[in-house]
Amino acid sequence: MTLIGDILGYKSLSIVGLEKNTGKTECLNYVLRNLPEGLAAAVTSIGTDGERKDVVTGTRKPEIYLRCGTIFATTEKYYLRRRLVAEVLDVGDEGTSVGRIITARALSGGKVMLSGPPSTAGLRRWISSLERHGVEFTLIDGALSRLSPASPAVSEAMILATGAALSADMKTLVRETAHAAAMVALPLAEEEDIERLAAVETGVWSIGKDGSIRSSGAGSSLSVDGLGSDFLDDCRAVYVAGALTERFLDMLRADTRASGIEVIVRDFTKIFVSSRGYNAFVRQGGRIAVLQRSKLLAVTVNPTAPNGIVMDSDTLREHVAEAVDVPVYDIIITKEIAMDKLSIMRDVRNFMWRAFLINIGLVLACWIFVKLGLMQYFTWALPGFAQFDVTFINMFIMQLVSIVDIAGVVLFLVPTLALSWMIGCEKGKVQTQKKRK
Repeated sequence: MTLIGDILGYKSLSIVGLEKNTGKTECLNYVLRNLPEGLAAAVTSIGTDGERKDVVTGTRKPEIYLRCGTIFATTEKYYLRRRLVAEVLDVGDEGTSVGRIITARALSGGKVMLSGPPSTAGLRRWISSLERHGVEFTLIDGALSRLSPASPAVSEAMILATGAALSADMKTLVRETAHAAAMVALPLAEEEDIERLAAVETGVWSIGKDGSIRSSGAGSSLSVDGLGSDFLDDCRAVYVAGALTERFLDMLRADTRASGIEVIVRDFTKIFVSSRGYNAFVRQGGRIAVLQRSKLLAVTVNPTAPNGIVMDSDTLREHVAEAVDVPVYDIIITKEIAMDKLSIMRDVRNFMWRAFLINIGLVLACWIFVKLGLMQYFTWALPGFAQFDVTFINMFIMQLVSIVDIAGVVLFLVPTLALSWMIGCEKGKVQTQKKRK
């Protein structure tokens, strides 16, 4: 199944990048461009995206293009800068440094800067509000290194963008990307733990072998200076309601009572642990589980970086694909391939249409010139021919024309109509074709 086909199995999708300039906006545009015609879609960003130039590196960035009918959310400042016709659907109460959040529908195709709700809670409220507008699919653009939009509490599925901007060393790039993908794929906690801990939103808790829950007294793992003398006694798991830090894992590793212990967090966006710290914890028998699990659909790679680093796309994709369990795409290459594919199909179709029209011309020529020519010949060759019934000439010409006409239908018209249908399907899957892949 294609990337777009996978995406359409979900009602919401977030695209997050491990670093700036890893191709997140290219991926966003690719998805927007290739969504089926007629699908009621909405898009926003938890940060600001769509600017022409990167404010940090000064390099050019891809702008965001919306099709007619797409619903989007951005702030008042950037709504006034839009380069499309739109109707305002809602003006939010939540204010930001660049104005209130405007929800609008594009009445024409054009470019826009996205700057949606700045908080995860605000983002959830905005997504809920889209139901009254008949939205079938919501696309969320994540800000730099902010994974919160990918939380299962916000979106059903996600795409992870990585690339040379993350690291100039391919081994490091692949290792960090694999670590991020592994965090997304962490297993669910046991069902009884999920039910018991779902309502616990703060603190660090120990879960006894008998199922009892005991608080550490700390508000979060950040405020834990040490594990109490009895906190880990008869403990089979620890629940961290907020952020899970590497420092906290190191404390568990240093305590012999925590050997083989399970650490439970709400979802992968709460984990702030390096690949080194995580691997060290696992090697000692530790395990991390989540109350809510995200669905990683794909990883996209950008083999170039603003500082001039260029990696081989095929090699990068191959190495990343070996390290993760989901499809890996270079969106730029995918788009070029799709465009080439569609271009060839269109050229062939246009040739077939021209050939069919030529065939029609031949049919008409047969009717007009052949009939007239035969009648002239028989009139000259057979005196008194005009007095004969010319039915046999009509039958002769009909047979000749039928052969030409049937050949045209079989050789030209049927393949042309089939190609037109195929092209329509390709455009529906992603409209520019798209290569998109």
